[in-house]
Amino acid sequence: MASVTKIRSRGTAGKSNLYAIDFVWPAGAKRPEGQPDRPRIRLGQVTKRQAEEVCRNVESLLASRVLNQPPRVEVAEWLSGVSGGLYAKLEAKGLVDPREPAVDEPSLRLRQWCGRFLRQRRVDVKPRTIQLYRHTIRGLNAHFPSNP
Repeated sequence: MASVTKIRSRGTAGKSNLYAIDFVWPAGAKRPEGQPDRPRIRLGQVTKRQAEEVCRNVESLLASRVLNQPPRVEVAEWLSGVSGGLYAKLEAKGLVDPREPAVDEPSLRLRQWCGRFLRQRRVDVKPRTIQLYRHTIRGLNAHFPSNP
C-alpha cells in the first residue's frame, strides 16, 4: 500500500538522497476531502533505511485508519517522537489526528518565580550565595516594577 520513492540523488556518495513515501488509499476507504488516490509525503534528505522505516509506519497508520482502529503500540511510540514537520505532513494526508496542545503550567510572574526559586533552593547553597540571590531579586523587582 505504501512505497519508498527516490526523488533524486545529490553527489556521488549517495548520502544526500531525497526520498518520498507514495501510498494508495484503498478503494472504498474513507479518505480526507481533497486528497488524491495516491498521495505523496516528501521526506527530504534522509537515508534509505530511514525512509523504509517511515514507509512501514505509514502502511500501519493507513491500515489502522481504514479499519478504524488505533495504531499499534510500536507505531504510537514512533509517532510520539516524530518531529513537528513530519507529523504535520502525516496529519495533512489524513493519517493521524491533530496533536493535542501541551498543557503547560501557567506562566509565573517574576516575583512569583523568584519566590519559588528561593523556596526550592538546593541544600548545598552557602548563606552568602542566598544573600546574593536576594540582592539580585531586589534588583530585578526594582527594574521591572510593573510586574506584580
